[in-house]
Amino acid sequence: MGGGAPTAGPAISPLQARALDFLANQQNGEFTRVMKRVAADDRARIDQHLTALGKLKFSLRATPTGDGVGCAAPTLEANSPKAIADTPKISANMVKVLVAALACGITRVGSIQWTRATGHGALPWLQINEDFHGISHSESNPAAVVKLVKINNWFAQEVAELLRQLQLRSENNGTMLDNSLILWGSKIATGNHTEDNVPFALFGKAGGALKGGRLVESNSAHHNRMMVSLCNLMDVPTQTFGAEKFQQGPLPGLV
Repeated sequence: MGGGAPTAGPAISPLQARALDFLANQQNGEFTRVMKRVAADDRARIDQHLTALGKLKFSLRATPTGDGVGCAAPTLEANSPKAIADTPKISANMVKVLVAALACGITRVGSIQWTRATGHGALPWLQINEDFHGISHSESNPAAVVKLVKINNWFAQEVAELLRQLQLRSENNGTMLDNSLILWGSKIATGNHTEDNVPFALFGKAGGALKGGRLVESNSAHHNRMMVSLCNLMDVPTQTFGAEKFQQGPLPGLV
């Protein structure tokens, strides 16, 4: 571990500046208000998170602007972060920012979470004004199933847009999608919180290391084994992921 204060990095790109502004707002806004309301243990966790954000801010300042094909600050749609009806705009912006960050070499790993774990509330852009969480608990109701299909189809289209944008960018005699690995999944299998047979979809070729066009049966294996396989694909030589009781090596047949 090095000592001394970090030195200032080189000039940053407009995209990096936007990311820094976002991180600053996170540090100085909601977290400050939440810290006054939570218990000591939670304050300690938030403080750890803020420390991690600070390190990320410095790494962004110290990261030179990438020169990959398609490296440019994206044009974002104006939106209100707290307006449910603006969710499609927010989603489109997050996809653009993630793809641009990857293309510019700002990061090698990213994630998008479209809703919190308990659901979203209404989805007015789909003409669905009931609570998503409530609908998901009504899988025996044919009318609710029609709405669930419509909702999940929208999420699938957002994932497809991410894939499309990666596919459009050339990289190393292929595309960014060829050299990427995208995992799409959920923490539960059904709206009734079942955790058996949770489906996951993988996209991209991981630089040629992963063969697509397959259905891989897990045979009731814990998804931790899939995560071990994904780590191995990214040259992380681990045999474990998550809780000790689920540490059983990679998922057979995936790689």
